[in-house]
Amino acid sequence: AGNGTHVSACMHLARFVREATEAQQQALWRKLGEELQPRALRPRPTFVSTDGTGVNWLHLRVANYPNHYRHRPYITPDRPRNSNAASDPAFCEASSEPSTRWGPCRFGSKCARADCRYTHPDVGASAERSV
Repeated sequence: AGNGTHVSACMHLARFVREATEAQQQALWRKLGEELQPRALRPRPTFVSTDGTGVNWLHLRVANYPNHYRHRPYITPDRPRNSNAASDPAFCEASSEPSTRWGPCRFGSKCARADCRYTHPDVGASAERSV
């Protein structure tokens, strides 16, 4: 914290919004926007978290998975955003389970669907894959 803001203003988001200068707040939101912009057109959600369990200062996490979420509707979205039923079927061909969670595909590299919404750890570390 600089430019007239005490370090205590950076303990968590609520305090930052109340005590940081307008310029600092705008800089934070601008940086978050820059991080989110390339992800905006992806068919899968992006999760932003300020969970402070592991650290006691203001930070924003931008992630592919809801690792720091506890509210079930946010953890298991109905379907990916920017999608529709015609181009994004709700089921993976290799499975009868709906693609409503964002974690490892239980079929791994044997998954037959090229646009499966699950990760395939045995195919590579990437959250996306092509077949």
